[in-house]
Amino acid sequence: MLLVKANIAIKFEAKVSFCQNFERISSMWCSLIGQLRHRSNH
Repeated sequence: MLLVKANIAIKFEAKVSFCQNFERISSMWCSLIGQLRHRSNH
């Protein structure tokens, strides 16, 4: 039973860190795409 709880906790932690990393990566992509669009306009 304890192992199962620990497994769920680890999965939850991984999901939270993944979400945080995803936000960081998506904001990086947004800025990159913004720069590319800005360059193509000129």
